[in-house]
This record gives sequence, C-alpha cells and structure tokens, in this order.
Amino acid sequence: HGFPAPAPCTTPAAATNYGIGWPGTLGVPTLNASGAPILGTSITMGLITSSPLDSIAIFLVGFTALSSPTLIGGTQLVDFQALVTFGITPQLRQFPLTVPCDVAFCGFSLYLQALVYDTGASHDYAFTNGLELVFGF
Repeated sequence: HGFPAPAPCTTPAAATNYGIGWPGTLGVPTLNASGAPILGTSITMGLITSSPLDSIAIFLVGFTALSSPTLIGGTQLVDFQALVTFGITPQLRQFPLTVPCDVAFCGFSLYLQALVYDTGASHDYAFTNGLELVFGF
C-alpha cells in the first residue's frame, strides 16, 4: 500500500527491581513481576507484604525512574504520571498486566512503586522497591 513495514522489535524485554523500600510494621513490602513483559503476553505483578491484615496500596506509575527522599521517610522511586489505589489482602496481592502485541510498544519502559498503608510505618506508609518494565521480545 505504499507504506513501509514497521521495524521489527529488537529490544529485549526486562523486569528489573531497583532502589530500596521503606519499612512498615513487619518489614519492607516488595513489588515484583512474574516475568519480562514480552509483546503479546501477560505477566503478573506481585505486591508482597508481611501484614496479616487487609490494607490499601497506592501504585505510582510513570515513565521515568527517580530517587528522591520524601518528607515522610523512604524514597520516591518513580516520577509518577498516575496514582492507582487498590485494596490488598494479607501476604500477597497479584495484578495482571497484558502486554500489547504491537511493535509500537517495543522499547517502552514503565516504572512502578507501591505505597502500602501501614500504621506502624512513619507517617502510615511503607514503600516498596521500584520495578522497571521494558516491553520487548
């Protein structure tokens, strides 16, 4: 049709933890991924806490990593563009992510961090590590 074919995706997919979380009552919550975000697949992000109680988590979602100490303790690890609030259950909460099967997303990076409501943490929030997701093959 006269349009060039899109370039193939040459970026390796990766899910990488970075930075250090901030503890709450029972330690530091953790954010991880079940695998790399390969185009056209689904992965699961896991938020692991040691709390025996239901709680609330706020996800910071952005396109750039950050390392900025906060006024309430801990370090903000995402220059966030969106805040997403979730109810979480004890021990582990899983969040599915479907990666589009579209080469336009090749090399796209997404950065996440979660703040978990915890009355034993300074200013009531424990912070997870950061999670960088690079979409690719």
